[in-house]
Amino acid sequence: MNSAFRSVVVLVLFGAGMAMGLRPTEVHAQTQEPRPVLGGHRFIWNPFTETAIPRTHVRNLTGGGKFTGVEFLPSFDLGNGTTIPALLGDLLFAELEFEYMHEVQPWLGVWGRIGGVGRVGTDAGVLLAQGVTAIFGYELGWLARLYESESFVLSGIAALSNDGVTDVNLLRWVRGVIDDTNEPLVSSGPRLR
Repeated sequence: MNSAFRSVVVLVLFGAGMAMGLRPTEVHAQTQEPRPVLGGHRFIWNPFTETAIPRTHVRNLTGGGKFTGVEFLPSFDLGNGTTIPALLGDLLFAELEFEYMHEVQPWLGVWGRIGGVGRVGTDAGVLLAQGVTAIFGYELGWLARLYESESFVLSGIAALSNDGVTDVNLLRWVRGVIDDTNEPLVSSGPRLR
């Protein structure tokens, strides 16, 4: 058993042990608990940072986007008066994420998150030049409120995240064949933090 897998197993068992001490929390689909307030400031959820106050919640993040008219390969002259035009195209992005945090104690929260992001070109030229990229991963974490006053809160987090990145890139593979660098057509690998 490799050390990364062993670490994940230990952390999952630790989380399960903590879960045995969870206090029951009522969750109702139609009622919303007011957002936390500190020093007159009402906290809102930000998908790019962790919350400072442990609260039981469920979050779902979905998103998508499109870059249009991007130049992927510049135009170039073949030398005989013939010019190959620049490769223009569009990229599509999609994201899906689900998170659950449980307030174990008023000062301690445990969360789990799972999600993925995908990127793909919209036509054959862009698909060949940029390929397809997919990222899928999970995160387990703990949030501890260390100090709180009327207008200040200090919290700390510890988290384990593991993302798998898969990239299919035909242009990189062809360049690798020409340069004899043995670039793979499909590359993938985990990223454990």
